[in-house]
Amino acid sequence: MTFIIDPAAFYGMHHDINGGIEYRNNSGNKQKADTKALIYEHILNPYLTKNTIYLDIRNENGYSYNYYDNYVGAIASPDKDKELQIGETNLVLNTKKYYTDNWPIHIVEGLYHHAITFSKINLSLSEYYITFAKKK
Repeated sequence: MTFIIDPAAFYGMHHDINGGIEYRNNSGNKQKADTKALIYEHILNPYLTKNTIYLDIRNENGYSYNYYDNYVGAIASPDKDKELQIGETNLVLNTKKYYTDNWPIHIVEGLYHHAITFSKINLSLSEYYITFAKKK
């Protein structure tokens, strides 16, 4: 079995590691990125996925969100096969499928990005609204 991890997601999760993350600059000298801005600029910036969020939502039994195919949109809606609503404000939510390329995970891309500030993602599952903060 092969496991694959997105390096930008891995290093981004460890932005607050004690002592920072070591990297080599263009001259080959060891440097430490020990602030969010330095980690974004020197560690994450080269990766195309630096502004990507991977949502792994679990159902009440611990399986992937729509494992049993029991979460669906409104029956009369053309989006009845889409069980997730997501957007940058809770006033404008786009209806989406939870699965991405048949993987039980939802990938969010194309958010505004900046090294220090955060943007919000609003998510609707059934009747509940959950807000996640994502580093821009």
